Amino acid sequence: MSFRTSLATIIIGLICVSWGCKGESGGTQIVEMTTGSYKTVADGRAEIWVGVFDSRWREDLGRLADTVEVEIRCGEDRRVVPVAADQPTETVCGIQLQLEEITTWRPPQAKIKVAWQDR
Repeated sequence: MSFRTSLATIIIGLICVSWGCKGESGGTQIVEMTTGSYKTVADGRAEIWVGVFDSRWREDLGRLADTVEVEIRCGEDRRVVPVAADQPTETVCGIQLQLEEITTWRPPQAKIKVAWQDR
């Protein structure tokens, strides 16, 4: 392999790391949030706002399950979704959320997993 080919490969690799390249499958991140906090997530695809922390009766589980209401925003699109630990939410604004854990109830604080696919 010539020096030019090696240099070109390194430069392309650095560009892919910095800006992303086609063929990537998306990403995930864990965000820790409290009630009333906002965060931009998924490489700027959406903003999330955390609302009510609750334990809701789940017929499908036959028990109470911890949930966090989260508003997902992107542009004019806004939707409030319940986020639970046992399954990811529907896709809104190109992202899915899943509750990792409620770290404290007072003040309400949780770790939320954000997952997205390439655009």
